[in-house]
Amino acid sequence: IYLHHALSRLRTGKLAFFFGFISCFIVVLIAASLGTLLQSTPIVFLQLAEQESGQIDMKLLPDGHASLNFTRVENQVGDTGNCAPRMEVSMMVPSSGAGAGGEKHFRLIDSVREKNAGVGRTWSLPVPIPKGQLLVGALTAEKFGLHVGAEIDVWIARSSYLPHVPLNMKVAGIITDSEAAQKFSQAELEGDLFVAELGTFASFAGDSAAVLEDVSDEVIINLPQPRMTPYLDPDFDRIQEKIVRFSTTVQYKIGFDKVEAKSPIIRSLDQKKFLPMFLGLALHIILAVLVLLSIALIYSVLLMDVEARAHDMGILRMLGTPKSGVILIVMLQALCFSVPAIALGIFLAWISCFTAFSLLSAMIGTEIPASLDSTAVLCSVLLGIVLPVVSALAPTHMALAKSVRTALDISRAGPQASKVVMQRRSDPGTQWQVVLCGIATASLAIVIYFLMPLALLSGSITLLLDIFFVLLITMLLGMVVFAMNVCRLFEQLILRLFFWAWESRAVYRTVNLNLSAHRLRNRHSQTLFALATSFVVFISCISQLQLSAIQDAVERDIGSHIQVDAGSGWMKSQTRQNLNSFLNSSSEVESAAWVTHGLSGQLTNPGHTHGTGFEIYGVSPSFQDSVFSKYWVEAEARGYQTYDGRELSLSELVYTAQGLDSIVLGAYMKNKISARFDDPVVFTESYSHIKRPLNVLALMDSTPFLFASKFRPRGTNQGFVSIYTYLSMKDGQGGWMLGDAKELLEKSTRFVLIKLKSSANQDEVVATVKSITDGCTISSSDDHAETFDMVGGIMDFFFGTIMGVAMFICFFSLVACMFCNIHVSKKEIAVLRALGMSYGQVARSYVHEAFVVVMSASLLGITIGTLMAYTMALQEALFVQLPCQFYIPYKLGFMVLATALVSAVCATLIPVCRVLRLRVYDIMRAG
Repeated sequence: IYLHHALSRLRTGKLAFFFGFISCFIVVLIAASLGTLLQSTPIVFLQLAEQESGQIDMKLLPDGHASLNFTRVENQVGDTGNCAPRMEVSMMVPSSGAGAGGEKHFRLIDSVREKNAGVGRTWSLPVPIPKGQLLVGALTAEKFGLHVGAEIDVWIARSSYLPHVPLNMKVAGIITDSEAAQKFSQAELEGDLFVAELGTFASFAGDSAAVLEDVSDEVIINLPQPRMTPYLDPDFDRIQEKIVRFSTTVQYKIGFDKVEAKSPIIRSLDQKKFLPMFLGLALHIILAVLVLLSIALIYSVLLMDVEARAHDMGILRMLGTPKSGVILIVMLQALCFSVPAIALGIFLAWISCFTAFSLLSAMIGTEIPASLDSTAVLCSVLLGIVLPVVSALAPTHMALAKSVRTALDISRAGPQASKVVMQRRSDPGTQWQVVLCGIATASLAIVIYFLMPLALLSGSITLLLDIFFVLLITMLLGMVVFAMNVCRLFEQLILRLFFWAWESRAVYRTVNLNLSAHRLRNRHSQTLFALATSFVVFISCISQLQLSAIQDAVERDIGSHIQVDAGSGWMKSQTRQNLNSFLNSSSEVESAAWVTHGLSGQLTNPGHTHGTGFEIYGVSPSFQDSVFSKYWVEAEARGYQTYDGRELSLSELVYTAQGLDSIVLGAYMKNKISARFDDPVVFTESYSHIKRPLNVLALMDSTPFLFASKFRPRGTNQGFVSIYTYLSMKDGQGGWMLGDAKELLEKSTRFVLIKLKSSANQDEVVATVKSITDGCTISSSDDHAETFDMVGGIMDFFFGTIMGVAMFICFFSLVACMFCNIHVSKKEIAVLRALGMSYGQVARSYVHEAFVVVMSASLLGITIGTLMAYTMALQEALFVQLPCQFYIPYKLGFMVLATALVSAVCATLIPVCRVLRLRVYDIMRAG
C-alpha cells in the first residue's frame, strides 16, 4: 500500500519526478563515465612522453661489449616482451642541393618486429622496407632534394661486418616528423635521418653470409600486447613499479653484467608525473561537487512535494498511518527516481565512453578497450541509490515535525515570516549540529596531524593528493557556509542597487518582505547556486591551469622560442659560422645567446660543511635577453648597474669587473649549502678536483632553461657564470692564452637560444635554422602546439560539459524553489491583487526576488571559486616548480552571471503566470 501511495503521487506529480530523475541520471552518468575516463587520462600524458622518447619501453645497450647478439637476447626474453634489433652503419653520402655530404649514420631497423612490438602505431610507410631502398626524413629529403623514387649513390665508410662498396639506393618513402618521433627519441634525431631494413641490407651490400641482427648496436624491448595497459594508471609510482619489474625481469634473464638498460618513456613521464595526479584531483572534486548539487536538487524536489502534500499526509496520519509508514512513502518515492535513472545512466555512460575511446584510439593509433570500469559502475549504482535516500531525510523530518492538527489546518497554510521554538531546559535533546561539527573537526585534525606526516615521510603522493582533495572539499563547503551568513547583506545591497531608483515602492517593499518570508527556502537555492558557481569558476581555472602548466614546462625547458643543441659533442665550426651569419642578418631575430656544456662538480660553502652536486654553464651576455622573461624571477640580486644610459642584466653583470668571478644560483641553495647573496661559495671540478671560489651575484626563484630556482630540482642543481670564468675553470689553470680560449670555446659551445620578434614566422625560422645546422637538434616552443591544441580542445569540451550540467541542476533547483515559494504564497498573491497591485507588479516582485537570490549567490560563488583556484595554483607551483601564473576569469564570471539571470527569469515567470491567470477568488480558494 505504501508503494501504491508513492507511485500514485509520482503519476500526479510528473514535474517532481522529472526533476528527481534528471538529478539521479546526471550523477550516475557522470560517476560511471568520469570514473572510467579517469583511468584513461594517463594516455594523453603518455602521448606527450612518446613524442619525446619514442614508443619504446626499454632499450638494451652493450655494456663492455661491441655489440649484442639479438638471437640470444630474443631466446632469453621469450614471452616477457617483444624485441627488435637495431644497428647503425656509417655511410658516405655525396653533397646535393643544400645538404652537406660526408659521413652519415644510416639506421638499420627490423620494421616487421617493431610493428609487432607496437613501435610506430600510425606508421604509414612500407613494412618491411623493400630491399635496396631506404626511408629519408622530411628535413633531410628537403636538404638533399630527394623525393619518393629518387636514387642516391652511397658507399659504406666504416663497418666491421660489411664490405666497403658503393651502393645505389632508391628512396621508398619520406618520414614525417610525427612518424619519426614514434620510433626515435629527440636525441636520436640529431642530424640527417636515413633508415633501411636490417634483414636485407647485408645481402644487398653483397655479403649474404652476414647476419647483422646478431651484431646489433641496441635491442628495443616493449611490453607484451596490449602494451599500453600498464600506463593506464593515474598513479605514476605504480606505473614505474610495473616498468621496473619488467625491466629487471628482462635483465635477470639476460644477465645484469652483460647489458645496460634504459627506460626512456619512464624518464619522460617522470617530468610530468604530477600533472595527471592534479587532473585526477580535479576530476574527483568535480564528482564530489556534482553529488552535492544533486543531493540539493533532490532535496528541493522532495521538499516541494512534501510541502504541497502536507494536507494529504495529515489525512494519512489521521487515518492511522504510523510515522514509519510516512517515512517509507517518502523513501519509496525517492527510490522511484533512481531505478530508471541508474539503468539509463549506465547505458548512456557506456555509449559516451565507447565514443570517447574510439576517438582517442584513432588519435593515438592503438586500440583501447571500450568498456566501463567495474569500480566506476559500482560507485555510480551506489550513488544512484544512496543520493535519494540521503536527500529524503530532511523532507521526511519536516513532514513528521508538524502535528496532525497543523497539517490539516488549511487556513494557516502559507509562508512563515517568523518562527518561535519552545524547548524544555531539563530535556534539551541531542544537538546534532554540535555533534556533526565535532566529528568534522576531529576528522580534519586526524587528517592533518597523522595522515599528512605519514604521506610526507612515506613519499606517497597519492595519499597526499587524497588529503588535498578532502581539504579542498572542506574549504569549499566552509566558504559556502560562511558566504550564506553574509548573503542577507548582499541581498540588501543588490536590491537597493538595482531597484531602489526606478521600481515602485510597493513592489520594492513586497520583494523585501518576500526575501524575509522565504529566507529559509531561498537559502537552499542560494547555497546551491553559490556551490555551483564557485565550482564552475574553479574547474574552469583549473583546466586552464593544467594546460598552461604543461606548456610552461615545455617552454621553460627549451628556454626560448628556438633551441639549437649540439648534443654531447661540440658544435661544428661550419655550423657556428652559419648560425652567426643568420643571427646577424635576420630581421626576425630579436636576440640570441650561446651556452656552453655543463661543467660538473661539487658546490660547497667556504667551510666545506655543506655541499651538493652542481653543474655550471657559461652563458653569453645576451642570455637574459634571449630567454622567456616570464620564467625569470630574481629572489636576491645586486642592484643593476648602468652602462651607456641603460641597466645591465644579470648575464651582462657577470662580465663586469665585479661579476667576473661571480655565479648566479637558485634560491634553493640558500638552504642547501647556506649560500648567501654577495658571499663566496667554492666549486670543486669533478675531474681536476681544483677548487674555485666564486662570489654569489644573485639568487633566483626561477630561471628558464636552467634548473636554478627556489625549489628542489628533479636533477642536478645548476647555475651560470660568464664564458670567461667558465673557460678559466675548464682550463684548470686559472689563466689561458687567447688561442687556447678560442679552441676551448669551440669545444665547449653546445646550445644556442634564439628569441624571435613578435611579428616573426616561427615555422619559417625553424626551417631555416634546421637547413644551416648539421648534427644539431632543433627544438621549438611550438613543437607540441598541435598536441596542446588537441588536449586543450578535449579539456575545454569536457569541463564545458561539466559546467553546463552544474548550471542545469541549479536551474531546476531554482524552478523547484520558486514554484514552492509561489505555491505557499497564493493567499498573499490574492490579497495583493485585491488591494490593487497589477498583474505586472506582482509578477515583477517575484522575478526581482529570484534575481536578488541568484545574483547574490552567484557573486559569492564567483569569489569563492576564484580564491580556491588561486590556492590550488599556488600549491601546484610547488610541485611542478613553475612560477604561479593565475588569471581572474572575467569572461566566465560575466557568462555565469548572465546564465544565472536568465535562469531566474525563466524559473519564475512560468509558475507566477499560472497563478495570475486565475481570478482573485480562485487564487484565494486554491491557497
